[in-house]
Amino acid sequence: MEWEEESRLAIAAVLKGGGMTQQPAVALDIQTKQSARDIATVVDLEVERVVMEMLGASPYPIVGEESAAERSYLEGPTWVVDPIDGTANFVHGMDYYAVSIGLCHGLDFLTGAVYLPRMQQLYSLVEGQAQLNHASIYHAHQPYRESLVAVGFANFAHDAEHRAKQYALFGDINDETRGCLRLGSTAVNICFAAAGRVQAAYGLQAKIWDAAGAIAVAIGSGCKVKVAPCSGRNTIDYIVGSRDAVDTIHERCVARGLMSADCREWGA
Repeated sequence: MEWEEESRLAIAAVLKGGGMTQQPAVALDIQTKQSARDIATVVDLEVERVVMEMLGASPYPIVGEESAAERSYLEGPTWVVDPIDGTANFVHGMDYYAVSIGLCHGLDFLTGAVYLPRMQQLYSLVEGQAQLNHASIYHAHQPYRESLVAVGFANFAHDAEHRAKQYALFGDINDETRGCLRLGSTAVNICFAAAGRVQAAYGLQAKIWDAAGAIAVAIGSGCKVKVAPCSGRNTIDYIVGSRDAVDTIHERCVARGLMSADCREWGA
């Protein structure tokens, strides 16, 4: 099937990168980027270097979080790499981080792999089917009010009104469901939705390298998926999971002016 060679390459690369995060502790040399929680370490940089070298065996261009060039992900099939999605969790010794690789062409998510090293969980898309540790997974759709939801917050520190809307939405969803969680990693959130550990995951103004690999997995698991491009380069809004939850969260986002009503959809 198409993209199978790329699937195998992505799996090999995330496993290699994930293994590097499990090496004996070294001085992390933490660098702060746009905010106190937007950080990178020497491990991020080294994992990205090794993963990008491996992906260089394919003919497609590569965009990595820590070395992103002035390239749009809309230009053709492109590898997008987050060497450690959830760096703050990694730095603080928490399990919720992942090495994430996706191959996408615009808003077509062609294949991907995500590895959670501390949990030893490999999420991948193989022959169009989502897998967890090489066993097929299928999302079991649940009603919105019976859903546990994972959220990824955008950095709206510069926009108090938008930030207030975002937290109000979080409060509404938390009150109307079995709870709304912030785990600190877009890739982890989406993969947990694919596997049914949470019933939905959503994020606003997420970077494409955080989400692409996991979205490919979610589509392959049978999740309903809605994705809209944002005005920022390489940035998307996404909702994935159970049909009722995805539709209801999208309605709430649109009503608050946080997401476009016009989205790409899968699993409708």
